[in-house]
Amino acid sequence: MASTKEQVPIRHREVLADPGVQLSLQDPLAKRMLAWANERFPPPNAILIAFLYATALIYGRALTNGGGALSFTWGDLLAYPGVLAYSLLVRIFDEHKDYEKAYAIWNADPDWKQHPQKYAGYNFGTFELDWGPTGEYGEIRSHTIRTSITPKNSSGVVVISMINDRKVPLALWVEKKDKSITFLPPTLNIRIEP
Repeated sequence: MASTKEQVPIRHREVLADPGVQLSLQDPLAKRMLAWANERFPPPNAILIAFLYATALIYGRALTNGGGALSFTWGDLLAYPGVLAYSLLVRIFDEHKDYEKAYAIWNADPDWKQHPQKYAGYNFGTFELDWGPTGEYGEIRSHTIRTSITPKNSSGVVVISMINDRKVPLALWVEKKDKSITFLPPTLNIRIEP
């Protein structure tokens, strides 16, 4: 008996061709992620998110500038994809509870299972303990991004957010090049106030 590979339809609109075309699990991850992003963040929402990012950036600079003139750099614009990567990570925690996919985003490596030894310093088990229901933040129900900071001559962006209405903000580091996420490096001397 010949086996046939049945395609499992995914309910996302396809954004790379006709809107009526169904995606399957055999389609490339990038194509499926783009379809998901188009469904979850249609262009009007993406514009709103960009506006909110700009507002948070201006507000954060005003708070930390001590009354001086506000200045912005190209790094601020380059930080925006890092903020989006962080938002995607938290949404996956919140909506799907898919820690394997979240770990792939954390490492910017969808094939991390093929070489887990590469991430032995912060392995999947530890990640799941940190971010799962029994972790420090518990089950993630809500989050807001307070601001992002692009340190001068750095390779990444600091994203500061509030998780589950906690009083203490969380600061994470997002690499500009590959959008991998880590905890704030201890070498950065950034004071984060509640």
